[in-house]
Amino acid sequence: MHNHIGRSKQAIRVSSAIAAAITSAVIISACSSDSVVGGTTQAQLAFTTTGSAAVANLSPATATTPTAGATLSDVKLIVDRAELKRAHTDACEGDHDEDGGESSASTTPAPSTDNCAEVKIGPTTIDLPLTPGLVTIPANTIPVGTFREFELSVSKVELTGTFVDATGISSQFDVTLPVRVRQEVEFATPLVVTDGVPAAVTVTVDVSHWLVNPDGTAVDPSEIANDPVLMAAVVARIRASFHAFEDRNHDGKDDHGGN
Repeated sequence: MHNHIGRSKQAIRVSSAIAAAITSAVIISACSSDSVVGGTTQAQLAFTTTGSAAVANLSPATATTPTAGATLSDVKLIVDRAELKRAHTDACEGDHDEDGGESSASTTPAPSTDNCAEVKIGPTTIDLPLTPGLVTIPANTIPVGTFREFELSVSKVELTGTFVDATGISSQFDVTLPVRVRQEVEFATPLVVTDGVPAAVTVTVDVSHWLVNPDGTAVDPSEIANDPVLMAAVVARIRASFHAFEDRNHDGKDDHGGN
């Protein structure tokens, strides 16, 4: 009799546990379309530029005086990491690396690896194309799901070109700026990654305003490193110049028609 009662109680406990597990699974499934559903796909990351490489004009050119301003002949980004985020509030590994003003780890929730997918490309050097075209970098496989933000960490920017001052004096520059930028770029249309379908993200970088002051005058790149105020202003413009979108046909344009 006692054995029968014990087996009955055990059966009730097992049944209750199964019911609870099924209920939890249903609730989790219904809570969010961003939940990881299994599977991975290959990622691909491309970079392109917008705007003119002649980034400032102080005066019109004459027969004897070249156009004043800065003209870029080469731009390199030193990319430390790239990451996709499922939600705007996700805290991911590496979010608290020093980058000139982000909040500290002590005041932010711990990183959630479930909600983040690192696009493993870095550290690497991206030679931005200053003419129409894309620089494409194969990346790792990433989990399926819906991602709303793309985070890019850039530690340095290398600029090469020619600067012409207002008097027409020309000089060459080749400078490396320790910008330490970590920029979170929101997708205009969320990136939906499906199992087995390659995920392609293109990052456009508008270089045309990097070396232009708010009053329209040109920045002499050779002076940036020695002027903290100027450095901060240039870094702010670099941070604001990134735009990311889905680009499966690799034409440098948003698949969803976003700007």
